[in-house]
Amino acid sequence: MDQEKDARLKDGLNRLVGAARSKVNPLPDMAEICSAMIEQFGGVKEFCQKWHAQITAAKDGSKTKLDQFYTMFKMVNATAADQRAEINWSTVTPEDLEAALEDYVLKILHPDDEDEPETQEYDAQQSA
Repeated sequence: MDQEKDARLKDGLNRLVGAARSKVNPLPDMAEICSAMIEQFGGVKEFCQKWHAQITAAKDGSKTKLDQFYTMFKMVNATAADQRAEINWSTVTPEDLEAALEDYVLKILHPDDEDEPETQEYDAQQSA
């Protein structure tokens, strides 16, 4: 039985390596895989709702819960890299930063609200 499992694993690995080397049938990139997974959950909104439910269900302070927050911070960091390059940080005041963070948190906590948060909006593009 173990030999069968090893053979299937080796065959799968060989096919994966072959596909990675092939120019005719390349493997999908990570964005394609993530997009397909999100669609399996019913779209972005439903995916986020299910992800939030998992985080809420996890025990406070647990590695599971902390890992989810770490993952979100990594995603924010990765997607904001281009935006950070365009911000002139020397002109950002603590009030601007506080307002931007408050808006961001409100959007996360209340994703269904159509209205914009009532806090001051800061346009980082204008200060660059």
